[in-house]
Amino acid sequence: MKTYLLDSFNRYKRFSEKLDVKTILCNKAWWVFNDSGEKEIYIFQEDGSLIVSINGNVINANWRYLPTNRSLIINEKEQSYMLHPAFLDDKIFVLQKDG
Repeated sequence: MKTYLLDSFNRYKRFSEKLDVKTILCNKAWWVFNDSGEKEIYIFQEDGSLIVSINGNVINANWRYLPTNRSLIINEKEQSYMLHPAFLDDKIFVLQKDG
């Protein structure tokens, strides 16, 4: 019984974290600052779709948050990425590629 209760608490904690991440990420335009000099905008949708605009050229992708290891998986047509987000506040976050 104790194991079941502890597992229930952990599942709730992961679910709550997933909702927090979704609330912060979704329905906002996130500007990407990197060394390429290109204008990149990421728009995360609640349904798991992701719109990536690079200099006005749009890529449709998918995303999901994995609370198990606190990472984002972004799937494009030919590549997938595992990224670890760090939220500084609800306006700035950093993505670090796994590895």
